[in-house]
Amino acid sequence: MVEGTERAIPGAKFTLTQVDENGNTVPSGIQKPEATTNANGILIFDNLESGRYKLEETFIPDGYIRKEGPYYIVVNSDYTTSLDTSVPHTLITKAETSSEYTVENVPGAALPSTGGPGTRLFTILGSLLLAFGGIVLIRRQILID
Repeated sequence: MVEGTERAIPGAKFTLTQVDENGNTVPSGIQKPEATTNANGILIFDNLESGRYKLEETFIPDGYIRKEGPYYIVVNSDYTTSLDTSVPHTLITKAETSSEYTVENVPGAALPSTGGPGTRLFTILGSLLLAFGGIVLIRRQILID
């Protein structure tokens, strides 16, 4: 779903894995752990056992920024679901009357990473040049006086 709208995003891919309290993957009976949202932007995981699950968005169509996850969902023994409250979830919301969740994405393009080791050389050379200029200026002041 696009953030701030009711417009769904078809073609987003998600992975669902069952995890323990520490986030470690445990064997589960998930028949189809990877799925893609349909033309209406809906994704369904069926026949889940009770336990804790990690939902990760693995692909978002062009024109959207993928939000960082993962999201942790708990399936209770009575098959009701809830968000794991030990992990803050600001990008996913649960419908009050069902086990439907909405993952919000923002339209736009992901920004490239900047900086890195290439800037380090320029910083060192600039600092050395500044120090050399300071030394020359001080020596000239001493020679003039």
